[in-house]
Amino acid sequence: MKKMIVAFVAGFAIICCGAEPVAPFRADRNSTSILTRTSLDLHVIAMSKFVEPVTLHLRNGQTDVIALPIKIENNSHQTVTANIAHEWFGGIWPKTDLGAAVRRFDDTSTWRWRAYELYLVGESGERIRPTVWKPGQNHEFLVRLNWPGTVSQPNISPMIETGAWGKYVVKISLVFKHGTNTEYFESQEILITVREKHHQ
Repeated sequence: MKKMIVAFVAGFAIICCGAEPVAPFRADRNSTSILTRTSLDLHVIAMSKFVEPVTLHLRNGQTDVIALPIKIENNSHQTVTANIAHEWFGGIWPKTDLGAAVRRFDDTSTWRWRAYELYLVGESGERIRPTVWKPGQNHEFLVRLNWPGTVSQPNISPMIETGAWGKYVVKISLVFKHGTNTEYFESQEILITVREKHHQ
């Protein structure tokens, strides 16, 4: 039997499980529980398998950001649309259609996965970024893996802790619309290496 633990944070059910996490990856599982996994030919590609922190100046001060560059490809014959949000400095998390599940490559502990929303790097004056993929089109994104969340949801840890160098397994989900349908897809496991910050 699958072991599962549920914690309630700011009204959301955060589910952690020893087995594979269930896509789409969001803190609020109730909002996606009736979605269908797509049969469309969509793919996520990590544009680098090696990442290291980069220092950025954000609203809450200077911070080291662990970011993964990805490309999402639409190899289907359908036009698909998703709303993708930047990270935010406070308050309730902005809605976004990207999600991720992350674990350490060598972690065999029971509660090893962290799975919830995935945000674009940087605080934008416009929270939501509508994106359209026409057939055969791809878009590139820079997503943050060590976003600490906000005080509105204080009990959620970053997917990757700053300073926790090593190999990680990442899975990415995307909720999208095509025509009148809302569906999701889930990537294959992506192996990345987070390296210590290089000091000049």
